[in-house]
Amino acid sequence: ERLGRGDAAVALFLKFLDLAITRASWAGDAVSRVPSFLDDPRLQALLAPKPPKKLLPHKEALERTLLPRRCFTGRSSHAPSPHSSVLGGEPGLSTGMEWPRDSKGQPMHFLARLRLDEFRFPGWPREGRLMFFVSDEAARCLRGECRVLHSDGIHNVGSKPVQAECEKRFGGHLVTTPGTFHLHSYLQPMSGCDYRFDQVAPGTDAKTKKKWTDKHSPLPVKNQVGGYPYFTQDEDQRRATDDPETDVLLLQIDSDPQFGLSWGDNGIVQFFVPAADLAKGDFTRVRFLGDCL
Repeated sequence: ERLGRGDAAVALFLKFLDLAITRASWAGDAVSRVPSFLDDPRLQALLAPKPPKKLLPHKEALERTLLPRRCFTGRSSHAPSPHSSVLGGEPGLSTGMEWPRDSKGQPMHFLARLRLDEFRFPGWPREGRLMFFVSDEAARCLRGECRVLHSDGIHNVGSKPVQAECEKRFGGHLVTTPGTFHLHSYLQPMSGCDYRFDQVAPGTDAKTKKKWTDKHSPLPVKNQVGGYPYFTQDEDQRRATDDPETDVLLLQIDSDPQFGLSWGDNGIVQFFVPAADLAKGDFTRVRFLGDCL
């Protein structure tokens, strides 16, 4: 069933209503679980930006690349619930889980936790939580080791001493203001930053790629789960070709003052995973990438 032209005004109204709800001053945990009106693909298609003139010949090819993503902004929370998607704070490790350590034996820094039932993307696990950790080198140099743990439980095993040790070593480089997510749903076509874009729209110049990418970045801070990546440097578009199997974006985190978070000079980081591994719930080959101005 298609939305008719007469429904366009209704769709636009729902878009503004969705934004109003996600910006409302409700409790952080409650807002993170408010269903988005924009989850309806028919509204997504109706409200999607049209390609610039130079990309019109590739319109159908770009539409075939659409992926769901959930962008997020944050709200400070000194004691976020272990049920919530969060940046910073305590990971809420399940009983029997050990705090990850890097190849040098140093404890890694907890960065974020995703509650998977808030996303439910095709090919992703439906239940449990993902917890993201990075090494000292990764946090400081935007290169280095990462670990992603998948847990079905929600029980915290008391990891504060290890977290305090990490905070002392990392200083202000990571999350200084823990917070819960405010989620915004969008369908996203392949961005001009993606290394496969030239296969979809061959011959596209760099200026048009940037215009296309910026058109599909609805929030000033480019935090998102799923979808396609955004890089601050043009040359970083090609990094994924080093390991073309690791092509699914799990999580992208921008430098964000709401979380007291900075990656170098206004940088951004991503976690990628092979699609086949993701379908099996295997996160042993997750790859960490980052760049800055």
